[in-house]
Amino acid sequence: MAANGASCEQPQKRVGPTDKQNGKSTDLSLRERRQKDKEERLSLVLWRRPVVTLHYFLLETLIKLKECTLQLWQRRGTVFIFLLLCFLFSITYSTDGSHQTLFQGSTTGGLYFDWTTCNT
Repeated sequence: MAANGASCEQPQKRVGPTDKQNGKSTDLSLRERRQKDKEERLSLVLWRRPVVTLHYFLLETLIKLKECTLQLWQRRGTVFIFLLLCFLFSITYSTDGSHQTLFQGSTTGGLYFDWTTCNT
């Protein structure tokens, strides 16, 4: 026997909530709600309920837009450098000078490439 009077041979049981098993909640109302949502999503087709479909489409679009905005905000340094380079390129392209021969060659080559790919 141990000093506190408990036997070391038997495992001790923890006292606590028994509604969680392996980190998963066994709440029936939550399961029922998820099952109902899943059935509703599976039965959702455009020709049956177009307004509901459009509603869900707009919600998903807003969620994706928010995610993309957050990702761009996290990479704001890279985005700033990219926008700065685009701005400098557009300024360089629109000003007159000896560098215009470089742009004319790339523009002609680009137009030829576009013409060949569209006519195949």
